[in-house]
Amino acid sequence: MKRGTIEHPKTEHLAELLSISMAQAVGHLEALFHFTAKYAMRGNIGSWGNDRIAKRCLWDGDPDVFVNALVNSNGGKTYGWLERHSEHRLIVHDWHKHADDSVKKTLKNNN
Repeated sequence: MKRGTIEHPKTEHLAELLSISMAQAVGHLEALFHFTAKYAMRGNIGSWGNDRIAKRCLWDGDPDVFVNALVNSNGGKTYGWLERHSEHRLIVHDWHKHADDSVKKTLKNNN
């Protein structure tokens, strides 16, 4: 998990937008990071549909509500956990900074 996620204002904002506990929000974000690391290593999560993103993030509700909350949960910052993107539809904000070392090494070795 991205360091600082548990106390990040974006996590609190996500919990508020989805009317869930902070613990649930942290769990959904952890699932998002794992899914991204395995299936969208460049952070281009928008190559998957909202229904698949929500399912892989263990969200049982409306997929569009979930994805929109990930985009809009900015906690007073410029971007939420996800950003809208002209080419990839959605990307994980600052994934290049926050991806774990194994993802960074794999990407480096595949270039």
